[in-house]
This record gives sequence, structure tokens and C-alpha cells, in this order.
Amino acid sequence: MAGEAACGAGVVQSEPAMNRFIPIQVDCYAGYKGEEAPRSFVWNDRRYQVEEIVDRWYQASRDPQTPACDYFKVRAADGALFVLRVDREIAAWHLVQAVPNKGCR
Repeated sequence: MAGEAACGAGVVQSEPAMNRFIPIQVDCYAGYKGEEAPRSFVWNDRRYQVEEIVDRWYQASRDPQTPACDYFKVRAADGALFVLRVDREIAAWHLVQAVPNKGCR
């Protein structure tokens, strides 16, 4: 889009404060096992296309106050990296970490 900032514009924080996750809207793809994987997400009124899932892991806890979550480290189309998490029990997605593309000026 003309005039749209590139290269992870607006990605200024390296990590939200501990235990302060940012709610986000995520569009998913359901694989053959029914597991959902992020394909795009909206943060700060901007849609990011997920080009690659770099890593994926699961966090389980014996503490009932801590939800079991799936985590995804993704690379957006502009090269920026993000860590997203989903609490499958309540279907809530959050941004955990945002790292701007090192190629940005």
C-alpha cells in the first residue's frame, strides 16, 4: 500500500512487561489434526501476515491459576519476529514479544 510503513514499523517494544500479554485478533489455519496455527494477526490496528512459523512450544502448569498455552514464534512478511500465545481453554490469543526486523533503518 502506498504510504504504508514497512519493516515492522510501529514495532518498538522488545517484550511486554512480565505477565502483561497484549490481546490480539488472530486468523488461523486448522491443520489435519485440528490444531490451529496463526496465519495473520492484528496489533496496533495493523494486520501482519505470518510468513513462517519459526518455532512452536507448549507450556503446561500444575498451578490451576496458570493456563496451559501454545506458543508460536512467527516471522511476519516484513521480517519482524513475534511470539504469540493462545490459551486453548478460552481461545484467547496474546502478543508476548515483538522484535523488529534488524534490517530496518
